[in-house]
Amino acid sequence: LHHRLETFGRPVGQAFQLRDDLLGVLGDANRVGKPVGDDLREGKATELVAVAVDRADPEQQATLGRIGDPALDDEAVAEIIDVQVATGAVDEIRRRVDRLIADAADAALHLPFDPAIRATLMVLANYVADRNH
Repeated sequence: LHHRLETFGRPVGQAFQLRDDLLGVLGDANRVGKPVGDDLREGKATELVAVAVDRADPEQQATLGRIGDPALDDEAVAEIIDVQVATGAVDEIRRRVDRLIADAADAALHLPFDPAIRATLMVLANYVADRNH
């Protein structure tokens, strides 16, 4: 049972973190509860940043190289976000979230629980994937 629960919970947890990374740069500050771009100013190492860096051309690399500068203004944050979008990193992370939730859904089917409990687990998983705060 522990292993089966882990095959459900691990991808949900990973999806939660990836969604959090997206919200940190694309979310509404009022809903997220912190200024958008703070993760970029802090230099937080995220999969979103890693994918963008991996796909960036030299000019985009220079823009991304500013990540971690606590003095980034809103315009610089917007430029970094534009690079993350242009490189396809944002879409890639969204696809990863979708795949992780699909993996969790598959795992939920094999849990020895009442169908109503499995459905409730999927409500939780889908909330994690679609949350905006």
